[in-house]
Amino acid sequence: MQNTLTNNENKIKKMEKEINEQQNILKKDELDKKLIELRKLVSNYQNIRKKNNNYILDQKKKYSGKILQVLNPLLTNYVDINNITFVIEKKNILVGIKTLDITDKILTILDNETLEKKLIDAN
Repeated sequence: MQNTLTNNENKIKKMEKEINEQQNILKKDELDKKLIELRKLVSNYQNIRKKNNNYILDQKKKYSGKILQVLNPLLTNYVDINNITFVIEKKNILVGIKTLDITDKILTILDNETLEKKLIDAN
């Protein structure tokens, strides 16, 4: 995918440069044809890029959902065992005592769980 985008981007730049260099030399209809071709290339590039971005967003949603399916029971179990009243996302905290941060502990548990259940490849 990235190669296709890079190739198209290079073609567009090359064509833009060519059109700019030949702008005063070409007849109007020839210039118009080249501009139409350039617009098609740009449109194609934008479509490919949009599809790639949508694919990446879909994959992100898909894998985020899978992670949450594994993480939520682990987090719930950890909270029950350790008598924790509530858990807040780190990004929503202005100031706090570092000893209350359970992120590393939860990540370790998540890593162990995903390796045990072979949810991810260890390599």
